[in-house]
Amino acid sequence: VSLSSRGEVGAVAISRLRIGVDVEAFGPVQPPAEAALSPAERARLAALAPARAHRAFVALFAAKEAYLKALGVGFARDPVLVEPSIDGEAIAGIVDGGRPAPLVAGGVREVRIAGAECVVACVALGPPLNR
Repeated sequence: VSLSSRGEVGAVAISRLRIGVDVEAFGPVQPPAEAALSPAERARLAALAPARAHRAFVALFAAKEAYLKALGVGFARDPVLVEPSIDGEAIAGIVDGGRPAPLVAGGVREVRIAGAECVVACVALGPPLNR
């Protein structure tokens, strides 16, 4: 089980796999959040138009947080080392510390919840938990 909330918006994910979910509202990017990006991610975002870069940043940040929750470590693990590859609404892969993560499924979606524009990201990692 994984939970996330921002203000009045929340998300939950339940799975037998290691699962992480994150919800992020579109709003001003705070400096600590920008520090979560790798140099390659910063360069990719810098090449986009500002409005598109902001939306891409929020999706990227949500995917990173969902992955770190699925690992069970949260931001105790340096998010700069985690590089999700997002293709449309799919998380096509995640590189963690230079190695591919055991991604089973992942996605990001822009949604409107309770009048707020948000991104919800969910990541499932293998193998299943033994419980």
